[in-house]
Amino acid sequence: MEKYIRITNKDQKTWILPCRNLKTALCLYQPSSAKGKALKQMIPTLIRLPVVSEVGLRMLGIQKQKDGIPEDLQKYLSNIYADGADIQFAAFLGTPGIHQKVTVQISMGNKILGYCKVTKNQEIFKIFQHEQNVLKYLSDCGIENIPKCIRCEAFEDNQFVFVQTTIKTLKSRVRHELGLLELEFIHQLAERTQVTMDFAQTDFYGSIHRLQERLCILEENGFSTRVLRLVYNNLTEYYQGIRHFSAYHRDFTPWNSFVENGKLFVFDFEYAALQYPAYLDAIHYLCQTAVFEQKLKPQEIYALYQRECNSGCLKGLFKHPEIALQSYLLDIISFYISRRDSAVLDDGTAVLLEIWIDLCQFAVANG
Repeated sequence: MEKYIRITNKDQKTWILPCRNLKTALCLYQPSSAKGKALKQMIPTLIRLPVVSEVGLRMLGIQKQKDGIPEDLQKYLSNIYADGADIQFAAFLGTPGIHQKVTVQISMGNKILGYCKVTKNQEIFKIFQHEQNVLKYLSDCGIENIPKCIRCEAFEDNQFVFVQTTIKTLKSRVRHELGLLELEFIHQLAERTQVTMDFAQTDFYGSIHRLQERLCILEENGFSTRVLRLVYNNLTEYYQGIRHFSAYHRDFTPWNSFVENGKLFVFDFEYAALQYPAYLDAIHYLCQTAVFEQKLKPQEIYALYQRECNSGCLKGLFKHPEIALQSYLLDIISFYISRRDSAVLDDGTAVLLEIWIDLCQFAVANG
């Protein structure tokens, strides 16, 4: 019988990994903290050492267990990858929140065959369908090194799945720095998906307009919205009329990309949109790594952004860097507010909103 380990981090994110071919299973586990990265390297040795007790493992957030993913899902995925007689499944149970879903890595020995996202929530299934459509559109536009959706459907017990291809191997590496490979992908996305259209008809306008209708949620949670109203006015004035817009991944980060054979492969397009100001993915990558990996404060993030625009990797990318930053910030605030089904903000969201609103203050003051 297959044996598994269960890893739970301080944010209550959980992974269930088969002990056999554990190094392959660990490809699904992508911690962002230094402690998590060190633990990932140590896990294959730790679970084999008799001197490390189960109590010791639990102190590290690791438990041994007998069960993996449900048998009906195993059978479904095995039928898709019928050429593999000994398929294994590793699972990430998802980021806690209203859009939580399970991600399954399907592998055979040391070979990763693909990935599957699973939910029982019909609203999340609509997100899966959106991602399927986005991937087809991007492929038709000539965007390279992205997944192909091979299943997006309902199956037993009112569950919904999104099954996709991958080129990931044990040799794939995750970068944590915005550099040439990342910028090449962003340029490709901007150039090959560019459209010319009225700003008022774009996905971007729809996003920032929705935020204006929901500012009361922020106000009810103690946030001042004055600067957000100023940013909205700035953007609607700047972008009015017919302009160029492009596809936007909207969550382009180290944990949604990897390098294989010198090429960057990008996945998780579930929140992607098609008509946005070009190159905002570069700002997202920079800000997300600054927040979650470097643990920088808003003033430090803004200083980093200015340095990168003046003499770093963002130099020459934006005609008006402050407008680009305001565009990014208003959209991500809108995204977090619009997807909620409650007016009460959890602590994690509140902390992020404080960072983004502070950054808006800096961008307006220097715009």
